[in-house]
Amino acid sequence: MPEAPLVSIVICSLDGERFVEQTLASLAASTYPYKEIILVDNGSGPAMKALMERLPENIIKITLPRNLGFAAGNNRGIAASHGEFVILLNDDTEVEPDWIDAIIERFASDPRICVVGCKILDMDKKTLQHAGGFVSENGICTHRGHGEPDRGQFDEPLDVGYVTGAAFAVRRSIFKLVGLLEESYFPLYFEETEFCHAVQQVGGRVVYEPRAVVYHHGMRTSRPFSARYFYRFHRNRLRFVLRNRPRGEWLRLLVMELRWIAGARQVRQYGPLALAYLSTVLELPAILRGRRRHLRRLLAHRGRLLPRP
Repeated sequence: MPEAPLVSIVICSLDGERFVEQTLASLAASTYPYKEIILVDNGSGPAMKALMERLPENIIKITLPRNLGFAAGNNRGIAASHGEFVILLNDDTEVEPDWIDAIIERFASDPRICVVGCKILDMDKKTLQHAGGFVSENGICTHRGHGEPDRGQFDEPLDVGYVTGAAFAVRRSIFKLVGLLEESYFPLYFEETEFCHAVQQVGGRVVYEPRAVVYHHGMRTSRPFSARYFYRFHRNRLRFVLRNRPRGEWLRLLVMELRWIAGARQVRQYGPLALAYLSTVLELPAILRGRRRHLRRLLAHRGRLLPRP
């Protein structure tokens, strides 16, 4: 790239006043000079609102009247941004000073790279959370390296199925082809997974960049492995499958789902999973309408970013 492009960093926060100042401090130490920060208050309480008033004027601040969910909150931030590249960053993270530089260098290596993900570690700076991920046909997500000590085993860039929304960089031009994050995944989970899938459907690449290092508290707004977590995860997993998998494969995927349930032996998930199935059945007409709109858009641009023969 002849000139360093402007990078917009969108932070969507729900009652994140305990962490967001440290996140902003780490961004201030970034070596990349051309950046803007957009902080979205996604319906927080008084403490976060007071913090927003104290922050410097060079931070673009957006206050939403209620929690609109991860996708809608970030979409409001994207709409207010100006950068050639947009990075969605969780409000409970810290970043290495050169993380933006690594992301921009990866984008510059191939114009078909539309999404870049980071190496994400726990706050101990030793334990991996995410080094790119893959999604099974029935929507089960696998985070590479999750829980492993970081010994450099994931230090090579790689095309992956998806990258987590905790630190998620996007080439702005791709929004014109695939749209913004899908807001029906309220309140959270699978919006970034579908976005990455859509990018690949139009011929774009989703790449994990190990030099872009982020430290993340994680699971702050949703208790890990609670009944609520499992319900939200499975509800949106089923929505993802129905919106994106070919209808001709649904019967085979149902068999796969039953085998997964039998093999997983996760008794604590059965109740939330049953509620997720019920919710999916009740919402099926709306899901199918959304599927048609979504697939029509992708079909209109399918393979558009692939090299010409």
